[in-house]
Amino acid sequence: MFPTKQTEATDLHPLLSLFLVIYVVSISHSMMATIFVPMLMHPSGFLDEAVVLSTRTMYVGLLLALFPLGGLIGAPIVGSFADRYGRK
Repeated sequence: MFPTKQTEATDLHPLLSLFLVIYVVSISHSMMATIFVPMLMHPSGFLDEAVVLSTRTMYVGLLLALFPLGGLIGAPIVGSFADRYGRK
């Protein structure tokens, strides 16, 4: 009923580039969070000490939301350049 022949191992080579892109995006987003949060939330950081905590939190949220928004807007533009100049 079930085949006794061993099936070939799945070739993961075509998926390697996809995994690499996901890894780079994850690392870049985590680096952005580890840089922006202390820089904006610490009282002696980037912002003046008079700025209240709620405003600091809003700035951190805005900066962290701009990264995926930029990717969403920029992906079609970069894709069209890749189609025009990269894939021939």
